[in-house]
Amino acid sequence: MTRITRSGKGRDTTASQDEQPRARNFRQVIQRKKKRILRRIEETKKKNDKKYWLDEADRLKRALRKEEQECHRKRARIAKCLSKVEAMEKGKKMEEDKTQGIKEAEHDEEEEYKQEDYDEDYYKEEDDDDGHFP
Repeated sequence: MTRITRSGKGRDTTASQDEQPRARNFRQVIQRKKKRILRRIEETKKKNDKKYWLDEADRLKRALRKEEQECHRKRARIAKCLSKVEAMEKGKKMEEDKTQGIKEAEHDEEEEYKQEDYDEDYYKEEDDDDGHFP
């Protein structure tokens, strides 16, 4: 049994909708559209239609320009992130240098105290032996 569709072509209605999965029908529709487009491209190639090829070239140029803009945006975003990371590393390094400087200053102070203690012990020993400072 055939049923007339809107396009006027007959369609076989013997297979029920349950027997044919919907995805298969969808793939078939896409394949038909793809074949139709390829057929039109081949026809225009045969005609050597300059307008078609100019339109196609313009479309490809626009697509290329769009890709370049997208790449530029991505590059700018990456550069911005890198600069933030570098600033954070620089700040972290400055903080480490500051803490290292504090530690070195504390270490120097400890050595000064040790040296002062040593000098005092030396003078005490001298004082005890002779009763006079050297």
